This record gives sequence, structure tokens and C-alpha cells, in this order.
Amino acid sequence: MIRQGLGTRHAHHKQHQGGAALLLAMVVLTLVATLAAGMVWQQTRAIHVEAAERARAQLGWMLSAGVDFAREVVRRYADTDPRRGQPWDANLEETRLSALLAADRDNSADGALEAFISGRISDAQSRYNLRRLINPQGEVVKAEAATLKRLCEAIGLPGTDETLLAGLQKAWAPTGTERAADATVALRRPEHLAWLGIDAPTLKALLSFVDILPAGDTGINLNTAPREVIYAVMEGIDLGTAARLVRAADNRFTSVEEARAAVGLNSSVDTGGTKLTVKPRFFYAHATVRFEDRAVTELALLERLGEGSAATVVVRRSSRVPSAAM
Repeated sequence: MIRQGLGTRHAHHKQHQGGAALLLAMVVLTLVATLAAGMVWQQTRAIHVEAAERARAQLGWMLSAGVDFAREVVRRYADTDPRRGQPWDANLEETRLSALLAADRDNSADGALEAFISGRISDAQSRYNLRRLINPQGEVVKAEAATLKRLCEAIGLPGTDETLLAGLQKAWAPTGTERAADATVALRRPEHLAWLGIDAPTLKALLSFVDILPAGDTGINLNTAPREVIYAVMEGIDLGTAARLVRAADNRFTSVEEARAAVGLNSSVDTGGTKLTVKPRFFYAHATVRFEDRAVTELALLERLGEGSAATVVVRRSSRVPSAAM
């Protein structure tokens, strides 16, 4: 009886050990599976991150190439003919990048590259440059302030000029002055005007007519400026005359005198201190690259240094955050 009891207890003990071993094996298997799944996830994530970084770098190279191409176009053609419709003013519709790169028709190495580029060059001096409002001493230029007031009234934003003047005078105060010590913003781009308390609808309306260029001596291009800007800078004319000047500019002027004569204006018409021009020196290069499931748009401000075949430099660049291609 004693031996039978001992045998029974021994059998139960073995069963208990076998169950514990099975449970332990299942736990170990679960841990191994969890660790393996984590490693696979980390590897997959690393692959996705690397692919995204590679795509971002490739997009950056393509955009840089597009901006460099725009620089060359401006350098070559912007000074030869200021009229629209010339090479510097031509738009590049969305084109497969491999079609632009293929020098040899038999070379199909890039045939599968699903990258598309589009872009355009626009005149940055078709809008009023707010830099003209504040002189190097940080003082408001009265003649330019009157121009801004007429512009704001023409586009249906009366009173906005006062907010702009107060904010710009503070933001662009000379270093070391009391106003500079109180300044909290550094306005370098037109969209930064929102920092002055300009609401979104007002800012949207302003951006079609004003800009912030790095130089304060830029003139308004009569070949590309809208009637509201022309009306504002040419004191003594009405919106109707400004509209006639815009329509006459369809043939594109080669000189300011030609533009004045086209609508019967003499040289005594006051421009409020703002220069007029038909040969701009600042341009915007808009470039968009679509690659795989990403698209990036870049805006670069270009400055043409001097006349003729002078160099064209990039003053500033800004990119839109990559997004899924539509």
C-alpha cells in the first residue's frame, strides 16, 4: 500500500513537472515571437525611414537643379527682352524628368524614373515693395506712406496701411535704437506680415499686391504690375488710366517713357518716390517635383546682378512640407 501511494505521488509529480515545462516552453516561445516581431518592425521602420530620407534627398537635388535652371534662364534672357512671352517668362508644364535628362535616345537607363518636374518664373517687382516705406534711419518715408495708403484703399483695405507702418517701423528699426530693443519680429518674407496682427483674409488680399524684397531701391515693373499698384505709385491718375496702362502693356514696353506715352502721360506725373522700370532685377522661381508618392514645391527668390550676362544669385528659398501626390 505504501509503495502504491508512493508510485501515485511520483506519477503526479512527473505530470506536474511536464505541465510546468510545457508552460515554460510556451512562455519562451511567446517571448521569442514577440522579440522577432519587434525586430521585424524595427527593420521595416528603418527601411521606410531610409526610403523616405533617400526620396527627400532626391527631391532636394531635383529642386536644386530646377532652381539652377531658372537662374540660367534669367541670366541669359531677362535682360535681352523685358516683355512677357519671352524665354524667362515661359512656364514649364509637368514633364517627366527622364525626358529632360535623356541626351541619347537609345539610353533608357532612366526610363522607369517616375519623377516629374514643373515650374515657372515670375517677376518679383510686379508688387509694391514694403521695404521702400522705412529708410535706413528707421523713419517712415512720407511719399511712400502715401503710396501705401492709396494702394490699401484701391484694394478695399482702408486703414490697413497704419497697422503696417507701425509694425514695419518697429521691425526694421536700426540696431541699437529704442525701437529695435522692443522689436519682437524680423520680417523677411511677405507671409511674415501675419506677425504684425494682420488677419488671414486681409493678409491673403495683401499678398497679391505687396512684397518684401531685400533691397529698398527696387522699382515697379510697368510690364507686369496690376492696375491697383500702378494707380498707387503714380499719383494723379485714376484706376481707369491705370487699367489702360495694363492693357497697353500687353504689347510690353521696352522703356518707361514708352509706357507713359502709350496712355498719354507726361513725365510730370508724380510716382511718389517709387521708381518705375521695365527691366526687373528680382524674380521668383517656382519649382514642383513629384516623385513616387511625394511632391515638394519650392519658391526661390532670384536676384540678377547687373546688366547683360551678369550672375544670378539665390536670395532665399522656401519649401512646402512634402505631401502625398494628388
